[in-house]
Amino acid sequence: MTNQHVKTNPEQCEISVPLIAGAWHGFTSELLTANLCDDGNFRVDCIPWFTKGINKQDVIRARRDKNGFAYSEVVKRSGHSTFRIFLKIETIQLPGEKELNPDFSQLVEALDYFSCSIEACSLKLHSIDVPPKEGTGVRHAVADLLRVGFDDGLLDWEDATFPD
Repeated sequence: MTNQHVKTNPEQCEISVPLIAGAWHGFTSELLTANLCDDGNFRVDCIPWFTKGINKQDVIRARRDKNGFAYSEVVKRSGHSTFRIFLKIETIQLPGEKELNPDFSQLVEALDYFSCSIEACSLKLHSIDVPPKEGTGVRHAVADLLRVGFDDGLLDWEDATFPD
């Protein structure tokens, strides 16, 4: 089973990244969208949902195989960070309401304040990209925000920035 990001740019390619066997999600690999760089490496153009240790805008090496491209290694870290959240609340609508769940809306607003991006894999699973901002402690502020959400019983989370 493979998890696949949606490719939006026709110049992008997909890089297959193997995942740890027997993990909770059941996927064996994840396809990350990436752009070919002038030096033959690839720049990741998505927020990984399951992969650990690869972040948006990281430059990675991949080799061509019978199915396309297979991940080899990270060549250069971008400074971006990736967090994954598993919501314990409904994100789309509460019964009878036309707006996002207010708790989730507040989280999205706070992440937007920090210039973070969020991508949904499902109604409950989301990945967050924290862009690099020197000297501001944004990565730690986002982690603190997620700790509050965890303490309030709204979500579980993990830091997927670095490999296990």
